[in-house]
Amino acid sequence: MQFIVRAAALCIAVFHVQVALTADLVVPDQFPTIQEAVDQANSGDRVLVRSGTWIEQIEISEGQLVIESVDGAGETTLAGDGSAGFLLSVSGADTLVELRGFTVAEGFGEAGSLGAGPGGGVLVEDATLIVNDSRFIDNAGILGGALSVIGGAVQVSGSHFDGNSALHGGAVYVESGILDVINSDFSDNVATNFGGAIAVFWSSEATLGDSLFLGNTANQFGGAIYTNHAEVDFRRLELTGNGQAEQGEHGGWTISTTGGGALYLADSNGRLQSSRILDNIAFAGTGLYLAGSGTLEVVNNLFAGNGAICDCGQGVVYANAASPVLINNTLADNGGLFGLFTTYNAFPVLRNSVVAGTGEAGQHFSPVAGNGLTEIDHSLLQGVPAAANIGDGVIVIEEFPALDPEADYTPLENSAAIDAGLNDAVPADVSVDLLGNPRFIDLTGDGPVVDIGAVERQAGEPPVEHDLIFHHGFRQAP
Repeated sequence: MQFIVRAAALCIAVFHVQVALTADLVVPDQFPTIQEAVDQANSGDRVLVRSGTWIEQIEISEGQLVIESVDGAGETTLAGDGSAGFLLSVSGADTLVELRGFTVAEGFGEAGSLGAGPGGGVLVEDATLIVNDSRFIDNAGILGGALSVIGGAVQVSGSHFDGNSALHGGAVYVESGILDVINSDFSDNVATNFGGAIAVFWSSEATLGDSLFLGNTANQFGGAIYTNHAEVDFRRLELTGNGQAEQGEHGGWTISTTGGGALYLADSNGRLQSSRILDNIAFAGTGLYLAGSGTLEVVNNLFAGNGAICDCGQGVVYANAASPVLINNTLADNGGLFGLFTTYNAFPVLRNSVVAGTGEAGQHFSPVAGNGLTEIDHSLLQGVPAAANIGDGVIVIEEFPALDPEADYTPLENSAAIDAGLNDAVPADVSVDLLGNPRFIDLTGDGPVVDIGAVERQAGEPPVEHDLIFHHGFRQAP
């Protein structure tokens, strides 16, 4: 596998994910500190670190180097001492560092005021960092509490981000860089402004896959994830319980997250696919807020329980002067009165999708509303849409549709959603549903026709959730 890196001069270089090792330098056997081992290392060497807590601020500005713990992240910690600064700084367009099996904890950059930084966990400037099997806990910074990426590239695998905080990007901040995250989880991270877990800005690229975002908060936009002028590829994510709301003594609710309980994507291009957006909260766009220009596809996703805690929020999906294409999504059992809400100059397209209210009270629910204009075809809607052009294949019902909430809202037998979609609406590279099962199943004998919604009803036995999706058991996370 290869990792593509944007260098400072905006030229593209290709690095292999693993550094070719030449020699091992052992801490503390040969060198008393990690920094001293780094200073003596040649390009291609590995610094092996024995268990313990290492209070250092390490700087690396050249070469290719592996820093690896002997006993893993549970036994080896790189920690701060309360002074401002990054615990690890990696810089230089030709610098490639792999960090394996560390806990990075209590890196500190604020020192009581935003003017005292910068600092936090790790800084990457115009360099490449690869992180495997590591933990980032309780780091605090201005731009990214755990990871701050400025013009560089970071790849993260099998890692955990818990309790980090920053002004933007509670755990991770990326500016004019590249971020690639897989098989990782982000919980209880906090941003004062944007992106409780991750904030991605200005001509950056972000690829996120097979990862959990749980209980992250931002006071303004993007309870879990915020992007602005970015290229995104988000697949097989679970975003649960992000955003922040508090109930007062007399029953009223104060919602702290302004927009995008789970995701706020502004002027961004790419795709959100095969993800579960569950139980998030914001004033607008309890699940997803889309703003400005950008070509974004939203495919095979489940939105459920968003805004349900207070039965509030203006739209599960909110399009503010944005025109996304939503294909084969299910919006069901969310709070508030609107499924998809639009503002002026918003022209979304809704196809092959289910938009429903709650099981008990759908009579006041509007599946589509606002000041924009939504093109709808081959979709199943509970209630009458407003601010929409209704095309072919739209089914409007009064009662909650025949879906199974215990199985990711799979269509029940004889559901109106079965074989009611438009095959040509499904992107050419999409052949499976939310659960990884085949998308085109012939249940009527008239040839395979795609179902409406995120999950395709399979012939015979109920749908099976494949191991390759959410295989870390994230669905059972508290």
